[in-house]
Amino acid sequence: MKKLQVLAMFAVAALMTACGGKSATSVVDDAISAAEQEVPITDSPILGKLPSLHQQMKAAELKVDEYYKAEMNKAEKREDMSRLGDERKAAKGVIYKKYYELFDAEAKALNGREVKITFDDDQLSAGTAKLRYVEGEFEADIEKDRFKRGQPLAIDAELTLTAALSMKYGAPMWSFNFLDAQGTAVEELAGSFQRDDPRCSAPAGEKITFTIDHTPWIKKNGADADHVWVGFLR
Repeated sequence: MKKLQVLAMFAVAALMTACGGKSATSVVDDAISAAEQEVPITDSPILGKLPSLHQQMKAAELKVDEYYKAEMNKAEKREDMSRLGDERKAAKGVIYKKYYELFDAEAKALNGREVKITFDDDQLSAGTAKLRYVEGEFEADIEKDRFKRGQPLAIDAELTLTAALSMKYGAPMWSFNFLDAQGTAVEELAGSFQRDDPRCSAPAGEKITFTIDHTPWIKKNGADADHVWVGFLR
């Protein structure tokens, strides 16, 4: 049997073994319980429960790290240190699996949610935006020690141009900024179209579509995102 498979089997089994005065299963349960008390789940304007779920997961992960750090400081044998390290890794894997499933379910529930959009009137005359669920952005396979945390939401916007986009810099450059209710930036994104993109030649009054495949759901202040500002460099 391959070494990776042996380690994976041990990591899963470790959750049922005793470690100090606690089983690893108990460590996980206590960490999640403490995190749930520390980080309540809230529904944010754009990203729903995703930001608070992510912060809750990080809090649970920290609790596990703190517990095993204390246990390792008490360990006297190298094999005990190694065992504790494997148990910590397995415990965190269980936490990831639990929360990745919650992330994916919440992202699905947010599919189609309207997003408030703002812009400069001299660039755009109208705009609408909606969240779109992106499948396959999470994986939590404890036995294979494989975890993936991606971007489960994209934002699809339709914008009506007040004027043709500027080609001053070779191609239109855009900003797509997540702002809180007071207009303070939560995250600022920027990029540009390709020169041969049909949107580059769209006249005033024409509608163009625009997609951002990134949202600030894993940022500490991601829950503050209230609306999106879209603009183009003139």
